[in-house]
Amino acid sequence: MFTDDDVAFQRALLSNPADTTLKLVYADWLQDRADPRAEFVRLQVQLGGLIDSSAGPQAAGVFGTLGAEFDPAWTAFMTTLAQPFAPVRFQHDDPPHPFAEAVGTRGRVVTFGSQFCAPDEWDEGLLADLAFLTGVEWGECCYGAAACPMYGFVCRLEPGRHPLTGRDVIEAVRAGGFRSDHIATLDATAIPYPGYHPHTLNDEVHTDFADQCLFNHETAGAEDAGAHGALKGYVRGRLWYVLLHAGGWPCEQVTLLAVGHSPHGDRLVGAITSQVCHNLCD
Repeated sequence: MFTDDDVAFQRALLSNPADTTLKLVYADWLQDRADPRAEFVRLQVQLGGLIDSSAGPQAAGVFGTLGAEFDPAWTAFMTTLAQPFAPVRFQHDDPPHPFAEAVGTRGRVVTFGSQFCAPDEWDEGLLADLAFLTGVEWGECCYGAAACPMYGFVCRLEPGRHPLTGRDVIEAVRAGGFRSDHIATLDATAIPYPGYHPHTLNDEVHTDFADQCLFNHETAGAEDAGAHGALKGYVRGRLWYVLLHAGGWPCEQVTLLAVGHSPHGDRLVGAITSQVCHNLCD
């Protein structure tokens, strides 16, 4: 459990993740209470935020050792939404992504630039989602020509969306101009895989594990194993699989998501990656 002052600092960091002065004040406050998390926060500031393999194995090792001592939800928050937004591109040319607004990393997760930026969006359910997302080894996209890493993903979901429909998912992931000639309706709580239809309008949203392109589905028991099994076991209800083209047809790249309803609030949680379009849709 966090004290009221601890929560106040976390809420402030959520809305001011680039404020290193605030983080150092938080570290001083922790140190005054002999709280070992102070060293963790200072190390983050000294190394420019998120400590990962790019910071070198020694720094990453120290960071991991320190983080393991603390509440995993707090560590997850400090390495995700307590970090500033950095836009990402899912292909080399414009448009950089298939979403209606900027998408990018907040430390170790991907989300939208306008979301999780206000103090009142902090709650323990959000921290539980972050702890789950940072605790999964997402690996790489299992299908396609390129070696593309997957990342944990979180976004807002409009209240009262249970069970989810395809439309709920497409709206929540901010798909910019979803287009499909092969899905009869988005207003269903389960949608079959629309099939392989090259050279047509063929964005996808469906609930068929055997036809998604992020996780292995050719091995016996794959649906309940590894990262996919962890995600399936975590979410409330079904998992949804989304394929979005980045730009018009033909395109070089698609963005892929596997998402479900958070058990802790009005959010979608899951995984996101990109892949070259060839053999996935065109």
